[in-house]
Amino acid sequence: MTATQHRALVRLEDLHPLSDPTAVLQAAEWLFGNGIPFGFHVTARYLDPTAITPAESRRMFRYTHSPL
Repeated sequence: MTATQHRALVRLEDLHPLSDPTAVLQAAEWLFGNGIPFGFHVTARYLDPTAITPAESRRMFRYTHSPL
């Protein structure tokens, strides 16, 4: 009888055009270096949730606005 193996991976979520690319790279390098399987969830459009006025609530950021 063999032992049951459970497999999992880490999913980095809520990555958007204003995410810090250095922080994402550091997380990915650490996970890879420790042999931890991982994936990404990338949001192509980002609506600012901290908007105060209706005009601000329509602010949308795309990857063309990315810090990369």
